[in-house]
Amino acid sequence: AATEARAHRPELAATMPGESLLPLLDAPGLPGRDHVFAAHSFHQITNYYPMRAVRTNQFCHKTALEQ
Repeated sequence: AATEARAHRPELAATMPGESLLPLLDAPGLPGRDHVFAAHSFHQITNYYPMRAVRTNQFCHKTALEQ
């Protein structure tokens, strides 16, 4: 979301946390990240389905949290 905001609404991007992925797309030889964390809480607006994940080059772990 931060990358999209920088491209379309630069005034909004200054208030968003995060770091743009555009440099990685523009120069594929740059080192990437060692790991990525992700969280998901809702599917649509009414279905609460919390999940958490961590991804490395070697592993991907996903956990569905109890409701």
